[in-house]
Amino acid sequence: MEGSTVTLTLGGNAIGATDAVTVAYTKFDASPLQDGNGNALATFAFRSADNTSRLLVRNTLQSDGIFVNLGRDYAQAFTTGGSAFKLTRADVWMGNVLATTPAASWTLSIHASGSSGLPAGTALGSLTASSATPVPTARAGRIEHAASGTGIDLDANTTYFAVLDVSSGGGQNIVVTEASDDEDAGAAPGWSLANGHLNRGNQVATWVGSDNSSDSVRIALH
Repeated sequence: MEGSTVTLTLGGNAIGATDAVTVAYTKFDASPLQDGNGNALATFAFRSADNTSRLLVRNTLQSDGIFVNLGRDYAQAFTTGGSAFKLTRADVWMGNVLATTPAASWTLSIHASGSSGLPAGTALGSLTASSATPVPTARAGRIEHAASGTGIDLDANTTYFAVLDVSSGGGQNIVVTEASDDEDAGAAPGWSLANGHLNRGNQVATWVGSDNSSDSVRIALH
């Protein structure tokens, strides 16, 4: 709770794009919530709430592709639906081959699609990873990346790229891809992920389509 704002955080993908959201409150004798006049807020039953923090699109429940090495940068294209939206979080499935693998350093940012259909050079915004190491075991898992403030503004019906730019420690660290071109159920209307990804060498400007690029990066956008 901060000032007049009470924030409830739900783990995982608890709310789908089309889910109806309600909230209820039970008054506590000790430190109850207060209204604008300082009066204790009374208990209330379920009330409708806006679903503004929701899953936009993901492919995380599809068939596994390969593990691609973080010795390269990766770009996954996605297209928005019919309404403008703010991107608040992007989850990427990452890991390492050995439990002793040193930590990698990377940034995840959102780029417009340039005139050539490749990521534009200037990022629209960046997202901060919840962990400096993909996974401290010899497997892969979900790494959350959160946008600052209220999120990154995205236009309707527009293609963007989520760009994973690795600066150091690629080595045995990996990114998981999906062999299937399908997206999971529950996405926001009109949102989609491109079939396949782009990649480039670290610190190299040119994007290419090698390294099993027909597989999409395993990703969930919120």
